[in-house]
Amino acid sequence: MPIEIEIKFEVKNIRELKKKLKKIRAKKIKRYFEYNLAFDTKDKKLYKSKILLRLRKAAGKVILGYKRKIPSRKYKQEEEIEIEVKDFEKMKKLLEKLGFYKSFIYEKVREVYKYKGTEICIDQLPFGTYLEIEGKEKDIKTVIDKLELDIKQGSTLNYRQLYNQYCKEKRIKPKDIVFKKK
Repeated sequence: MPIEIEIKFEVKNIRELKKKLKKIRAKKIKRYFEYNLAFDTKDKKLYKSKILLRLRKAAGKVILGYKRKIPSRKYKQEEEIEIEVKDFEKMKKLLEKLGFYKSFIYEKVREVYKYKGTEICIDQLPFGTYLEIEGKEKDIKTVIDKLELDIKQGSTLNYRQLYNQYCKEKRIKPKDIVFKKK
């Protein structure tokens, strides 16, 4: 099974980050909105097992994904399986019929870059902006160095965990991670 290796950094200055990406000649691939619906069982069996079952709408595709966290110190590592499905609503209904329920929703705007074997993403979420670097460990390290980032500032947390941390700091109750409707 494929293993995803990544690290995230909070972005304080998006303009400065984009200048650095341009300087190293990272190639911008695309920008799109993502709607993610996470599922679990009533007793939170998936969450307790560090498993994410997600149905995603993004860039004209619908993807059903499974992720299972693998213990790692430096980088976030997850076993990952993704399959494209045709119909978001039918897949959602099927998962519900199988006993899964909506655990949480998260939305983000993702800007994707490629650089020397890595995928570099700028993710804008309702609670902050993050840089995600995915690839092989040595390639991730190269990008961290080129972008002059401090690995000690990196995070192996997922967006739900980062959001829960944010809510705790702000003393607000966590809810779905969605943009305010205009």
